Parts: sequence; C-alpha cells; structure tokens
Amino acid sequence: MFDIGWQELFIVAVLAILVVGPRDLPRTLRTVMSYIRKAKGMAREFQNGIDEVAREVELDDIRKEANSIANMDLEKEVQETLDPTGSLNASMDMSDVQSAIQESADAMNKDEVTARDGATAAAEPAPSEVPDTALAEPTQKTSG
Repeated sequence: MFDIGWQELFIVAVLAILVVGPRDLPRTLRTVMSYIRKAKGMAREFQNGIDEVAREVELDDIRKEANSIANMDLEKEVQETLDPTGSLNASMDMSDVQSAIQESADAMNKDEVTARDGATAAAEPAPSEVPDTALAEPTQKTSG
C-alpha cells in the first residue's frame, strides 16, 4: 500500500519517542489509531455508497433496456433492417400470382361441377326415354 519497510517504521518510532516522549506515547498512539479507524470507516461508507449508486444506475439502465426490448416490434425491426427502402418487399409481391392461382382454382372447380352434373344427367335417362315395357307390370306365367 504505502510500501513502508521496517527501516522506515523504525525511524518513525524513534521520532515519535523524541517528539512526544515515552510517557505520552501510548495515549498519542491510541488517538492516532482512532483517527485512522474513523477515516477507514468513512472511506468504507463512501465506497459502499458509490457502489450502491452504481448498482442503481446499472439496474435502471438494464430495466430501460429490458422495457425497450419488451416493447419492440420485432417484425418491424426485421423489416427495417433487411429492407429499409421497401424495394425487396415490392419485388416479392405475390398478390397477382395468388389471384391468378385463385382464378384457376375457381375455374377448375366450376369445370368439375359442370362435368359432374353432365355425367349425372347422362347416367340417368330422361323420363320420356324410359320404355313402356319397363313401366308395365310384370306378367305372371301360370304353369299348368
């Protein structure tokens, strides 16, 4: 921390004994140590306060980012990223192809219905075409 070796500490101790005197040295050391403890405590509180503010700011930033992601229109973002001018979307417009397919499907369904109706009509003879013998009651042969 301060990179003080034993030689420097020895010099400080000798100076403290000479300046303060051996009789008042323990009381002076206690006073100095209490000031050092107070300074360390204040530094610790300050550091904890700074850390708390940093966490709150970071949480606010994360909360804002999460809200922006939650409210983001993903389809719109992808569209703007891939095709900002809209030319790709216009070139891939399939509405005319879809309408042509729908018209073809409708025409095929109409032809199918017409063919089915024609086949049904051909399979059933008209009432005027039914022979009279078919309408007559069958005769019973008597054996005898």
